[in-house]
Amino acid sequence: MDSTGARLITHESCTTVRRAGPEVARYVLDPTTMPEWSAVIYQVEAPGDGVLRPGGRLKGNLHILGVSLTVEGEMVHYDGPGMRAAIAVRPVGTVGSVAGVLEHEVWVEDGGDISVLHFRNRLTLPSWVPAALVTDEFVHHLFDQTSSF
Repeated sequence: MDSTGARLITHESCTTVRRAGPEVARYVLDPTTMPEWSAVIYQVEAPGDGVLRPGGRLKGNLHILGVSLTVEGEMVHYDGPGMRAAIAVRPVGTVGSVAGVLEHEVWVEDGGDISVLHFRNRLTLPSWVPAALVTDEFVHHLFDQTSSF
């Protein structure tokens, strides 16, 4: 827990892809493909200029626990040639960790015609979300679904 009583859940996973690293990175670092491989994001708006720079923002919709909501991702880090990106995602209209925040980092290791795709997630769940309803194990399950997609 953090100083506000919010729960912090971290998770790392990876998957092997039988494609060259640059090809995998072009796909997974393109925000418009996220609905194809995310376990919860089902729609992302078309990115405008500046989205792939620190501070760039992009809205999308997610569905989790029977609830659909609009979220906004803020680019924290983007390195196309380095095949790495990090984004902070929170419900639209919220600040801080009152409604929770997901810090999502993805990077690709190139092994020639095979690559390893890495995911690192840090989820801050607000203190009002009961641990009995949203367990750490359930959150880990959702993150594992994304890496298996």
